Amino acid sequence: MVDATDCIWTKEQAKSLLVFLIAERERHKKDFTSIEEKIKQLREEHNISDDEYKKCEEEARLFYYF
Repeated sequence: MVDATDCIWTKEQAKSLLVFLIAERERHKKDFTSIEEKIKQLREEHNISDDEYKKCEEEARLFYYF
């Protein structure tokens, strides 16, 4: 996969890429906020302890790197 920021761009092309990247950043901020709210909701609804949550985080890291 090519990293678009490693390519050679004209100034106008770079500005277009910036518009896209800024839009993506904003969209993902909304996604992250929603995910954090869902995590909090699940923890509260199911009384998930800090230790249980840490175990879930460890498993998530394994899943992420798989």
